[in-house]
Amino acid sequence: MFFNSEIYRQDVKNVAEAALPWEKLHNSSVLILGASGMIGTFLIDVLMYKNEVEQANIRVYAVARDEEKAKQRFASYWHSEAFHFLALDINQPVEFEQSFDYYFGFSVILNYIKGNISC
Repeated sequence: MFFNSEIYRQDVKNVAEAALPWEKLHNSSVLILGASGMIGTFLIDVLMYKNEVEQANIRVYAVARDEEKAKQRFASYWHSEAFHFLALDINQPVEFEQSFDYYFGFSVILNYIKGNISC
């Protein structure tokens, strides 16, 4: 988890345990564009919490430009089979070879992205 504070951890837990249709994300792949930003990081922490506590089997694909920053930010997940980091500059055209079940774009120009994103 990015922030080592009890308040942040409690916020992640509260969102993860909120009465939302989380089961739709179980056994799926989720692409998160702008992963190193505040909202992207929080969502990744929530999804990885769901994996840890509920064995949700959500495969998280985090996209950001700076791999070193991402390694620090996501150090606790970096070697998890459920976490995948993709270093990309979204200002350049991007094409994905794999498909994703869901995507969340928090800092991206979606016109430049091509590939198998099915929603």
